Formats: sequence, structure tokens, C-alpha cells
Amino acid sequence: MPLTFSSKIEVKDLLRYNFYQNYRSAGGLLFVVFAAIMIAAGISEVMSQRPVMSVGYFLFGFFLLAWTPFKLNLVAPRIYELSPVLQNPLEYTLDEDGITLHTDVELSEPTVTTDDPQTEKVSWNDIYKVVSTKNNLLIYTNRKNAWIIPLRNIVDEYPKIKEICAAKLDVHRCRLK
Repeated sequence: MPLTFSSKIEVKDLLRYNFYQNYRSAGGLLFVVFAAIMIAAGISEVMSQRPVMSVGYFLFGFFLLAWTPFKLNLVAPRIYELSPVLQNPLEYTLDEDGITLHTDVELSEPTVTTDDPQTEKVSWNDIYKVVSTKNNLLIYTNRKNAWIIPLRNIVDEYPKIKEICAAKLDVHRCRLK
């Protein structure tokens, strides 16, 4: 039996997704590790009685730590503003064949799965993974792109979504809490 629900994304949902995606990637983690190394070098310089050099290490380390959140906070509202798809409610349908996304505006990328420019269908085999975070349900259609569904919008439907995804996806592709 198909399950249909509607969801509306806000800027904060997109920002949370960007933070999740950035800090779960190797590049994002390396950025944090490098910043920690710079701060540790600053501490080492202070301990070696060379405070002048330590200032540079501290400033560079803290700059690196602050850069990513600053950049993501600038980018997320702009992406949201430029995407009419994100600004409108999205309707999802989970059925035997896969997940269908329908919107009231034309999708920016042409869909190959349907003839309707407002609908995209992804079969269960083509779903990369489904992940739940503290605030969002993320349905990855490939390694980098996901459909973002705020959990606040699907409180009643979540147990059924979890059940359907667990039945249709392999354990390593279904990471729902």
C-alpha cells in the first residue's frame, strides 16, 4: 500500500543538511584536523616561549574552524532563494516500485523516469541510501545529493516510512533511527 506525505523545506533544513554533508566527508574532517593541528602548534609555540609565532598559528587555526560554518551560513539562504523547488511543498509517495517526488513547479533537471517535468521517480534499487539525522530524513539519490525531509513534517508517517525502507533496502543502505 502506497504511503503519501507532504513536506516543506526551510533554510535551516538546507543548512543542517549542508553541515551534515560537509562534516561527514573526508575533506570536511581533514579541514577540522588541520585546524586542530594549527591550534596545537600554537600551544606548542607558547610552551616553547615563542608567543609571537603562536599568535599566527592560533589565528590561522581558528580561521579554519570558523570558515566552514561561515561559508555554509552564507550559501544556504542563497541556494534556497534561487530554487523554487525548495520553496514549495514537496509530495512524496513510497510504493512497491520506489519513491516518487512531486512538486508544483518544474524540476530544474529533466527527469528521465517520468514524462512529467514536475515528478521524479527513483526505484528502490537506485536509491543510494536513506539516513535519519536529529532533524532530517535524507533520501540520497546518489553519493552527494539527497532529498531533504524535515522530521517535524513527518512525525506521524515516520514509523511507516522506516518500516517500508527497512523492507525495501539493504541494511547498509537504510540507516534510520
